[in-house]
Amino acid sequence: MVQHSTPDSTTDLVPSEFPRQLDIAQVSVYGLSFLSAGLFLFLPYS
Repeated sequence: MVQHSTPDSTTDLVPSEFPRQLDIAQVSVYGLSFLSAGLFLFLPYS
């Protein structure tokens, strides 16, 4: 998804909670992937 920096593109059609929930979901997915990668990397050394 490519988000352009034009403020008047589709902000009237999309509710204000939608981008925040999308960011939270993306951050949680990234956090889970980093956490699992860290566990797999540091498990043999612990």
